[in-house]
Amino acid sequence: MIKFGILATVLGLSHLLVGASLAQETNAPPARPAKLIDIAAIDPVTKISLPSIIAPSVTADLTMLVGGVLKDLPVQEGQSIAKGALIAQLDTVTLQNAVDQA
Repeated sequence: MIKFGILATVLGLSHLLVGASLAQETNAPPARPAKLIDIAAIDPVTKISLPSIIAPSVTADLTMLVGGVLKDLPVQEGQSIAKGALIAQLDTVTLQNAVDQA
């Protein structure tokens, strides 16, 4: 029991000493006042007209392995697409009829 009392006393004193040293370290210099600058409002819309031609940097010509009627075209002109994405889909009715007749 005596050892516990001595240990508690030592820990309590060390806590007070550490707390006192931290209180001394936080004496920071006073904050300096900030400078304020007034900013005048400007016209947010500036219209500039320049003659130009807009063209894509990369183009691709696409062909299907077989001919047919275009059933679906889920992309728009100028739209970016990911690798493996569906670009166009052909109607398979005429192809299935040809397979059935073979």
